[in-house]
Amino acid sequence: MRILLLTPWYPSEKNPGAGVFIKSQAKALSAHHTVSVISSVVDYTNFAFSSISLQEDLDQDIHEYRIVVKKSFPIFNQLNYLWLLIHTSLKIAREFRPEIIHAHVGYPSAFWAWSLSVILKVPFVLTEHTRPSNNFRSFIHKWLTIFGMKRASVLVAVSRMLANEVKHFVKRDVSVVPNIVETERFDVAPYTESKITQIGFLGTLNQPVKGLDILLRAVVDLKTNFVLHVGGSGKLLQSYEALATELGIEQKCIFYGFVLPKEVPAFMSRLHFFVCSSRSETFCVALAEAMAAGRPVVSTRCGGPEELVDESNGMLVNVEDVTALQHGIEQMILNYKNYNSTSISRSVNERFSEASFLLRIEAVYSNVKSIGAK
Repeated sequence: MRILLLTPWYPSEKNPGAGVFIKSQAKALSAHHTVSVISSVVDYTNFAFSSISLQEDLDQDIHEYRIVVKKSFPIFNQLNYLWLLIHTSLKIAREFRPEIIHAHVGYPSAFWAWSLSVILKVPFVLTEHTRPSNNFRSFIHKWLTIFGMKRASVLVAVSRMLANEVKHFVKRDVSVVPNIVETERFDVAPYTESKITQIGFLGTLNQPVKGLDILLRAVVDLKTNFVLHVGGSGKLLQSYEALATELGIEQKCIFYGFVLPKEVPAFMSRLHFFVCSSRSETFCVALAEAMAAGRPVVSTRCGGPEELVDESNGMLVNVEDVTALQHGIEQMILNYKNYNSTSISRSVNERFSEASFLLRIEAVYSNVKSIGAK
């Protein structure tokens, strides 16, 4: 089958961490189908009345097209973006001749995919990765997102929590297909023999949603000697480094910057346990990757992690509660060796492996083909 993926989140030279989980899906699908990916972004650092650039790459068997539109005047900017996006991707799609369009992220992909679907008479499925309200930057953004979502042949969310939120806005059924965790890249390594507890955090630091500030404050009063391994880059990185200095724990924190996907298994293997301190998550791939490496976890009850974490692999604490997170970390320091690392890893492989994803998404595609284009 010929599958065209549309997404505003996708790895690029400027932003190698963007949408890596969507690329994982593209790679998995390409083993059984012919896959092309069109990604798009607005370049807010450069101005032009109406300007677009297109880069084409071939990564193994996946044709990747990256569209960049320079920012323009307010209001006109988004209209210009959508017009150029649809016009350019239509040319690519006509040559590719997809049988299914699979869009990711409600804005702009819902309306973008619907437009191509109507013109090409091809059904489309939409996978939402973020909370719908994150797409609603204005009335126009909200209207276009919901308009497209309501017209998808099948709607998908990456967790039950997110599915319920999407359902609230569109009043229709939403399937659940979790993100892929590339479990084959992870080995269950033995713990490093050290009297210093090794704690891990990994996440994009462009927004405060990951809650690294909460984690830094939570470890200040730990009585056990520890090292906090912080993976992730973004515009807030320097402010978090400054906060660690302000709190007097800079000597106990290692800031790695962006961790390449191929380096994540080694990052997780040096930990005793992993912490997700997020204010909101729809899934949390990093949390699942830590578990794939056999590491127990401490996570806030921030959405998606409630579907990953139970007493067999970690513990949950209240969101945005520094004291609760500190107590959870203190309990994990005492108990991390009591968790069964092999069992933790096996559970992730059963639920989120490439094979599990393909089984679920093939069922969605069969449903889409039977429904046809709306």
